[in-house]
Amino acid sequence: MSQSPVPSDSSLEVLPSDGGLEVSMSGDDGFEHWRWQALALDGQNYIDRLPVELLSTILVFVLDPDEWDDDDGAEDLPEPFILQSVCRRWRNVCLTVPELWDGVLERTYATSKWTELALDRTRGRPLNFQDLIVPSESSEGNPVGWMRIFPLIRDRALLMGRARTLNVAQTGPVSPHVDQPDWASLVRSIPPTELKKFVLTLHEAGLESEVIFDDKAFTGTIPLKMRSFRVMGVRILLSSLVWRAPQMTHVDLAHCRFECTIPALLRVIGEMTCLSSLGLSLDSHHGLALTDEGNPESLPAPVDIMQLRFLKLSMELAYAEAIYDNVVLSDQCYLFGVITIHGDVGLEAAIAALDRMYADRLLSAFPVDDVTHAREVSIWYSLSRPWSLTMGLSRRSIIARDVKERVLQIVPKSYWYELSIMKAVCLHMLRKWAAFTPSTVLAVGPLPLGIWAEVLAALPSIITIKVTGSLSDLPDVLVRTHAAAYPRSLNCVVLRSMECIGPAVDKLSRGLARPYGQGCGNPPGERLLEFEWCTSSGIRQLYKKEVIRCERLAGEVSTVTN
Repeated sequence: MSQSPVPSDSSLEVLPSDGGLEVSMSGDDGFEHWRWQALALDGQNYIDRLPVELLSTILVFVLDPDEWDDDDGAEDLPEPFILQSVCRRWRNVCLTVPELWDGVLERTYATSKWTELALDRTRGRPLNFQDLIVPSESSEGNPVGWMRIFPLIRDRALLMGRARTLNVAQTGPVSPHVDQPDWASLVRSIPPTELKKFVLTLHEAGLESEVIFDDKAFTGTIPLKMRSFRVMGVRILLSSLVWRAPQMTHVDLAHCRFECTIPALLRVIGEMTCLSSLGLSLDSHHGLALTDEGNPESLPAPVDIMQLRFLKLSMELAYAEAIYDNVVLSDQCYLFGVITIHGDVGLEAAIAALDRMYADRLLSAFPVDDVTHAREVSIWYSLSRPWSLTMGLSRRSIIARDVKERVLQIVPKSYWYELSIMKAVCLHMLRKWAAFTPSTVLAVGPLPLGIWAEVLAALPSIITIKVTGSLSDLPDVLVRTHAAAYPRSLNCVVLRSMECIGPAVDKLSRGLARPYGQGCGNPPGERLLEFEWCTSSGIRQLYKKEVIRCERLAGEVSTVTN
């Protein structure tokens, strides 16, 4: 067989030297690995001898326009059956292996030729559309490709009820070369015949029509097979048939408009008997009242959602309190909180509310029996949004490879919310919440000056400290802190993603290696100072490797660079 110009792929490796063939590929959904042994391979036509499943996967990669030099939507890809020169079995695979065409559609190539052919070859089969993203003004999406492909997918798959998974997003104002999709009409017109997972993410700016999920959505039909429903930036009413989906297990509602009360919303959710995961992101302008209308002073009976195993709340403190007061959850339910605090909420009120909601539930301790377990607490301040300073606390248990994590983030409504109040809330939780006390690993992001000493004093069992982004005053604290306040079990500091930290290394080493005779730390033994992805050229020159081994020997630090 003559050699064909097959696009190169660095993730494809052929090793025929031992009489066998090994092929490994890394796909979008993770690392996939196949190993196939073919007997008596002589190096000729080995592609023709591959199993059908692997061959169809390879041919999908051959069609990838990312591997071809074309700037106009990859419309100049080879004609379908000309590709039979890749291998003699190409035509047979095309005709008999529908999974090949599933792969073309799932990768959403920007070529109408191949999309149309794939829709024909998969006729009658449920299809997965994982990443249909509308090209926006700021994205690198291909407007020409989208305008060619989406009408085909809409008319020949979505409106015919063939979608099994639909994940579509408009993340910003659409590109001027793209017509604004009529999402409202699409939501009403999609038959949920095969639909198991539905994800619609909308950016509010630029939407010409309001998308409403009511009793007319999904052609007015209850989505009997739907298990996962995630929407953002839409209206969803209590009359929506989504609430009646009998197999629904995952619901995530982000920045939606409800026009009802929190108790009413929770009552509808409580009727979803299979629901195991619920995410709610709310703000005051989303039309969700805290109490039932007409009788705001009455306390409705809490809604029993004992089947829930994961609850994520991202909202203002008052909304979180209202939800917490109106539900009954199982002790097995994992809570994840991102709580926004207004500047007019006093310190005592904020602490009291957080204590009542989360002290015993959100960050409750996991059972730890032996040294194979590690308990980690994380603290970070982040300027992820220019107008607010975010503080987060998380608590997790690492059992073998099973990681269980619980997280609470506190977000001030205003950047000018006093930093001292944020620090006070953080330190209160570290000192008073029993889950933190036995933690052995401390992972921190950038912390403000003046908090390290109190953090270490509140966590006496810390063995390892992982610092990302900035050391702040940690070296000074370890060197100067009083012996009674020194973390006695500390034996490792890990520095991650830092630049220009060379001058602080010596001081950090001295602090980590303070003599046991001064009442600091454990008896003499190996102490570690580790670097992960630190870019300081001074560190690379001074320390040949990423790990510096420090031993406590009468206060002297020895550096080993073996």
